[in-house]
Amino acid sequence: MKIIAWIVGICLLPLSFLAQAQELQLYKKADKQVFAEVKNDFFIPLNAQKADFTYRIADKYDAKLVLGELEGNVQHIFVVPNQMGELIVEVFKDEQPYQNFTFEVVRAPKPDIQLRLGNKIANLGRGEKLEDLRDIYLYAEPNAVFAENAPQDAKYKVSEAKGTLVLGRSALTTFKFVDGKISNEDFEALKKDIAEYEGEEDTASGFRLYVEIDEVHRIDYAGNSNKVNMRNSFNLVIKL
Repeated sequence: MKIIAWIVGICLLPLSFLAQAQELQLYKKADKQVFAEVKNDFFIPLNAQKADFTYRIADKYDAKLVLGELEGNVQHIFVVPNQMGELIVEVFKDEQPYQNFTFEVVRAPKPDIQLRLGNKIANLGRGEKLEDLRDIYLYAEPNAVFAENAPQDAKYKVSEAKGTLVLGRSALTTFKFVDGKISNEDFEALKKDIAEYEGEEDTASGFRLYVEIDEVHRIDYAGNSNKVNMRNSFNLVIKL
């Protein structure tokens, strides 16, 4: 009987070893995408394991890893890749290789630039009343998945934009948007220009506000301003 028990114990030994070396799972909030130049928030449920784990980025990758808070049995890990392509996060247990996680790093999606009046998007085709243009502004709406995964990195601003008052095919006057908005001075000048031309015969073609976005920036988790390569424009009919 002792020999049988000894044989059974030998057979069960590999199983007990594998139970201790159970596989870790690395999660993100909503999606598995990893974004370049962004603080990606991962978390690992550690279950009941007692051993200390260490986490590293494989040497050949341009990225940094910051260990976050241990909340109960959940370990937060922040990864900031500086290049697109493959990325490997290495996990060590008692300084011995334990497990690797491989990810594909993609570029952060560009925001959707919107021309707004208050809480609504301006109706370009139907047009907006002249007086309502006082509250017009440019807004950069972040991609929904990106904003959920990295809210601290999904902050955008329209840095440079200009508006042109157009009558038919003629450009009448131009002005710059300041922090995405029309200044009171420029709005009053806009009204004055429209009033001067309103009695002309060619006003039948209608007034339009042509808006050009020249520069957009993303504010990252560290407060740095990163230029987003994109341009956009809007043609807004002005209703008198």
